[in-house]
Amino acid sequence: WQRRPSLDYTSNMHLPALQSDSETFSILELDDGYRLATDLGLDINVQGGIDQLNIVLKSLISNLASQPSAVVADPVFSLSLMMDDIEKGLILRLDEANKKISNEAVPQFASQWGVDEISNNYAVAKLELNYHPAEEAALNKKKITAELFEYCQHVGIDLLLKLNIYHQPDETKDPIVLQETQFQAIQELRDSCHLLSIQYPSNALAAATITAELDHPWVVSLNNSDHDRNKNEFRAALENGASGFMIGSGLWSEIYGLRQEDESPDLTAIEHFIETTVRDRVIELVRIANEFN
Repeated sequence: WQRRPSLDYTSNMHLPALQSDSETFSILELDDGYRLATDLGLDINVQGGIDQLNIVLKSLISNLASQPSAVVADPVFSLSLMMDDIEKGLILRLDEANKKISNEAVPQFASQWGVDEISNNYAVAKLELNYHPAEEAALNKKKITAELFEYCQHVGIDLLLKLNIYHQPDETKDPIVLQETQFQAIQELRDSCHLLSIQYPSNALAAATITAELDHPWVVSLNNSDHDRNKNEFRAALENGASGFMIGSGLWSEIYGLRQEDESPDLTAIEHFIETTVRDRVIELVRIANEFN
C-alpha cells in the first residue's frame, strides 16, 4: 500500500487523531467485508458477488464515514474504496477478516500485511481477538498480542484491541459468569494495547470497575441489532468512564432481509436504508458522544 500524503504522519498514527473535539472516540467499523458478503448471501469468488459487495460498501463509506471521528478499514475489501482525501482518523485491521474462524483459533495474518504496512498508511492498528482466559490457546493469544503491541510501539503507532469474550461449550451462560470472565481477560491483556474495545460489561458498576482498573481509555463495542439498546448501553458506559463507542454491523442488520423476488439482495432498497436510517443512527450516536463531558 502507498503512503497517504494527504494525512499527517505524526498525528494520524496515535489515539488523539481518532478523537472528536470533545475528546471522545466515535469509531465506525467497515473492516469485515467477508461477514457482510456472507450475510448478504454474496459469492465473493465470482466478479458479480464482488461488484455487489462493493456497491454496499461504497454506500456505507459515502454515507457514514464522514460522521464519526474514526473509521476502521481492512486491506482486502474496504481500504481501496476509501476516498484518498478522507479527513477522519484511520484505523487498519491487522488480523485477517476474509474468512470465518472459530472462537478458539488464534488470529491469522495475511502475507505482505502487518504493522509496517499500517504505519506506512499513517494509521492506528486494530487487532480483533476472541478470547477466554481458560481456553487452550489463551497463552498463545496473549503472547501474540503482546508482541504486536511491542512492535507497534517500536514503529511508533498505537494499537486498538477489540476484545470479544465468548462462552466455552461447557460454561454456564450466565451474565455474572461472563462479566467475571471479561474482567479477568481485561486484567490479562490491559498492558498490551493503547485503546481497549469491549462489549458492554452487563451493568454500570461493572463498567465503573473496569474504568478504575485501566490506565488507558476504553470504548464500548456496540453489537446489538436493536438501536435503542445500543444507545442505552452507550450512555451507561459513558456515565461510568468509557471514552466512546465502536460499532459496525449492529447499525445495519436489517439490510440482510431486503430481498428481491429471487431472494437476491435488493441493492436499491439497501442503499436507501443506508442513506436514511443507518446514517441517522450514526449521527445520533456521534451526537451522544460529543455532548458528553
